[in-house]
Amino acid sequence: MLVYTKTGGIYLEVRKLIKFGNSSHVISIPNVWLKKNNLNKGDVIYFEENGNNELVLTPQIKEKKEETKEVIIDTTNKTLHSVKREIVSAYVNNNRVIKIIGKDINEISSELREFIHNLLAVEIIEETQNKLIARDFLNVKTLSTMNIIRRMDIVIRSMLLDAKDVLKKEKIYDNIMNRDHDLNRLTILAFRSSRYYMENQNNKENFSIVDYFKMWSVAESLEKIGDEIKRFARYLKKSTLSKNKLQDIIDLYTKIGKVYIDTMSSLYKEDKTLLFNQAAKRDVIMKEIEDFLDNHYKTPCVPHILEKLKNLLNHTHSIIKVTTYN
Repeated sequence: MLVYTKTGGIYLEVRKLIKFGNSSHVISIPNVWLKKNNLNKGDVIYFEENGNNELVLTPQIKEKKEETKEVIIDTTNKTLHSVKREIVSAYVNNNRVIKIIGKDINEISSELREFIHNLLAVEIIEETQNKLIARDFLNVKTLSTMNIIRRMDIVIRSMLLDAKDVLKKEKIYDNIMNRDHDLNRLTILAFRSSRYYMENQNNKENFSIVDYFKMWSVAESLEKIGDEIKRFARYLKKSTLSKNKLQDIIDLYTKIGKVYIDTMSSLYKEDKTLLFNQAAKRDVIMKEIEDFLDNHYKTPCVPHILEKLKNLLNHTHSIIKVTTYN
């Protein structure tokens, strides 16, 4: 006998869950629906969560035809920096066509071309005096946000190592700058990948929306860590510290680098206990930084260098917070 219930003025058919084995439950499917979709015993049925705490059943995989999103950016009365910001926003939001219009585009075209070419898989397909059209050829479905984060981590670890030797080797600072540039590109890519999968829950890695929000936040913190390493190296390069003071600062920097590496390793292992252990080290190292600053605050460059160390520590701590707060 079929049982119906009335909800919101609509009659819904009721089915009871039946225990099946140790870890599963089953429900019977209406015969009318089976006949309508030409389904028989042994056929496969697909289901997915639709984001409203509902399961949607379908007799076949439906290929979603993605619309070709496009955006128009008007450069009138805008600074070059503002236009670049809008281009990144359009890219992260998965717009396939970016049209840039304005009377003075020819005056900034070289800067725009260089900036657009730094976005992965974006090509300029048309350019006139008042218009520039860029097309995105990236297949976002092939991206793995976690793999992008691992690549960012590799870049940061190399920057951490080299920044200590910025006074010894002449070209190291330029190399750090180049890797920071690579890190910025990867950050934008991580944002884009996270955004896409948060909107389209059909990813092969089975991460949840919350997982992708965490990865977005981790990528943001990694970018900031790269920026602070770059700035630390810059001030260290300018400094004229004595050998002892320099070594003390390098020792603090090395401790922070160890916390960062252990934090990322704990993140990959999804080990909250190890992450909390790293969090506990923050206050200890921060006190060492403050004590050093109290004794050497009048020394040129020292306050700036120590400020970068604090920021490095705090951004690493942000990774711990976002991955342990559920």
